[in-house]
Amino acid sequence: MFSSQEVRWFFEGGVEAHPSLRNWVENGASAPRWQGRLGGKPDVYLVIPDASGMGIKWREGQLQIKGLESALGTQIFTGGHSGKVERWMKWSYAGESVAKDFAGWFSKNGSGPK
Repeated sequence: MFSSQEVRWFFEGGVEAHPSLRNWVENGASAPRWQGRLGGKPDVYLVIPDASGMGIKWREGQLQIKGLESALGTQIFTGGHSGKVERWMKWSYAGESVAKDFAGWFSKNGSGPK
């Protein structure tokens, strides 16, 4: 189990379409503490209707389940960027048996993400 405080932004298009945000994250005041990821292979989510406090996804060969523990409010960051800070708990599962049993959940053809 892993606990984190997160601020997430969701935008249309890839990170390349938002150069000012990428520059702020990679080079701004928060750069020494940055632990997120920009770009790369996208995660594949299992859709759970009306469950905004839970996420189930497949990332890099792992089944990951995240649950919202608390909403900590909106914070304004350097550069005027604002976001809602939340505390999440995450459980990760990996291995051959996990891939065999769950990877097909995240693929339309049942083969799982590659």
